[in-house]
Parts: sequence; C-alpha cells; structure tokens
Amino acid sequence: MKFDKKLYGGDFEYYASSKPKLKFEDFFKLKNNHMFFSSGSNALSFVFRNEKLKNKKILIPNYCCWSTILPIIKENNCNIDFYKVNDDFSLEIPKKAYADAIIIINFFGINDYNKIGLEIRKKNPDICIILDNVQALFELQNNGANGKWANWQIYSFRKFLASPGGGLALNIKKSFKLRKAVSTNYDNIWKKASNLKKSFLEGEIKIKEESYLKAFRNSSNLLRNNIKTNISKLSFEQINRQELNIISYRRKKNYKFLYKNLKKFSEKRFNLFELKNKKTPLFFPIILKNSYREKCLNELKLKNLFCAVHWPLINFKFKIKLPKFNDNIISIPIDQRYGEQDMLKILKILKETL
Repeated sequence: MKFDKKLYGGDFEYYASSKPKLKFEDFFKLKNNHMFFSSGSNALSFVFRNEKLKNKKILIPNYCCWSTILPIIKENNCNIDFYKVNDDFSLEIPKKAYADAIIIINFFGINDYNKIGLEIRKKNPDICIILDNVQALFELQNNGANGKWANWQIYSFRKFLASPGGGLALNIKKSFKLRKAVSTNYDNIWKKASNLKKSFLEGEIKIKEESYLKAFRNSSNLLRNNIKTNISKLSFEQINRQELNIISYRRKKNYKFLYKNLKKFSEKRFNLFELKNKKTPLFFPIILKNSYREKCLNELKLKNLFCAVHWPLINFKFKIKLPKFNDNIISIPIDQRYGEQDMLKILKILKETL
C-alpha cells in the first residue's frame, strides 16, 4: 500500500541526470587553480595551513557558521576579532583591517560583495582575503571571476546539489595538481538515507521518517569526522551528473516568486531581501519582526515545510554583540526540487503561518 507524501526542505533525495550537457568543471569554466575536498570545512582548513595562519590574527563576521569556523580557529590557535553584519547582510569592516586574514561570507548567495571586496583589497593590499562562497555555489562561474579580489574562494556542494559531500578551494593565482576522488564509508550511508527518504516520500508505509533522518545524521557525522580530505567518489560522480543550468534557473525563479508574492504581505510581519542581478540563491531568508521563531518553525514543520536556521549558537562563549536578527531569521527552501505548484503550496503555508 502506498500514499503520496510531500515534504519541503531537508536533505536531498538521490537523483542524477544521466547525460548533463556539461560536467561540473566545464560548466563553471574552471582552470587548474582549484582543488576538490571532502567538504567546505576541509577546504577552509587547507587554506589556513597553506597561508600559514597558525597563531595569526583573523577578522571574522559576528554572524557565521560557528560550528565550522570556530574549530578551525581553535585548531590554529588564532587570535580573532569581529566585524559587524547589518540587517541587510551588508558588512561594516574597518577601513584599515589590522589582521593577517579576513573572512568574508557571501550570505545566502543573494548579494554582491564585489564593491566592499575591492575596497578592502585596495586599502589592505597585504591581507589574505578568504571569500566564503559556501552559500553561493554559482559564484564559481567563469573560474570565480566575480571574486578575483580574494586570495581564496571556498565552496561546498551538498546544500546545493544531491551529493553526500564535496568542497572546493580556488586561488586564481596558483595552480594545483588533480587530487583523486576516494572511497568513503559515508557515501554508502548517504545513498541509503537518500533512497529511504525517496521511498518514504513515495508512500512506502514500512519506511519510517526517523529511519532516513537517522541515516542522514550518521552520514553527516562521518563526513565531519572524516580524516580523508579528498572528495569522495560518489560526491564527484554526483556533481558531474546534474544539470547545473536548470538548477540555477529554478532557484532564481522560485526565489523571485516568493519575493513578489510576499512583499506586500510582509510589511508588518517580516523583512525580505530582493535577489541581486544574476545571483543564484541557496535559500529564501526571512527575518521575523517579532521573536517567535521557535513557535513559527514548529508550526511550519507540522505543515511539512522544514526551514533551516542559520546559524545555531552551539557552545558559543564569546562576549560579542550579535546581529539583532540572529534569533529571528529563518531560511525557506526554494531549491530545484520544486516547481510552480510546489511554490504555490509553500506560499500558502507561509501566509497561513507567518
């Protein structure tokens, strides 16, 4: 017996195009100045080692993925200072950045940070600029040309594509040898989790929701603790088997649909952000004007809309002023899995709940 389920958000189900028009490196017109890694976190760790940032001073935003950045900072015994992220995701960086390196995050892939990046480079010619494009995969186009002012660009794949992992570090002034993809234990667990979720969504009554969620958690934990830094074989296969142009098109279309239909509705309840020209978003961020995020997330979950939180404060011990929106932001899924009817349903759920 089967019955149809529809869930919005969460980890990707396993899928792949058999013959995409262009493979990953061809689509993005990459040269030999990039390296693949098992994750974006491992790519960032490599940059810290390559730039010899151990015991150095690093300038980071007061809004970021703490669970990724802080362990790398601690591992390298870095001295850190913070700069402010405003409510529109613009950055307040001192004209003269007294640090050895600075991390700039491209939040949600919706803005253009070229102007401030070029200003930082002009005023701080010797600083190492690390552009974190984990939330902006399609900034990799034309060999990362939009971020040419940065020393390094960091990317991650599994939030954009149906892939168990994968990350990339790019430096347009260096060249690297090809690193072979390797076999890993988390590949098989991710594929199992992905297929379990697919069966669950197709209505297999013997499949319980917790079974695929647990498998995805196991895969993520194995990836996080993986000592092999090379990209896995399945991750490399998956990024080369997807129609990247269609993925970009659908994400843009879905984002613009929500923005257009929520703009007037949102004025008293939450803040929205217009998608800048030619940008491909990760999520559709909403900042609630009242502090009722947990209640809101629970209500959305009951209606099968699963929204991410960027980012949880896990074991956060720094006495700094966090952005006002830190406790009020939610991320709405708008990825390539969803067509027009799906977006109408998501819109209806949001209007009923927010």
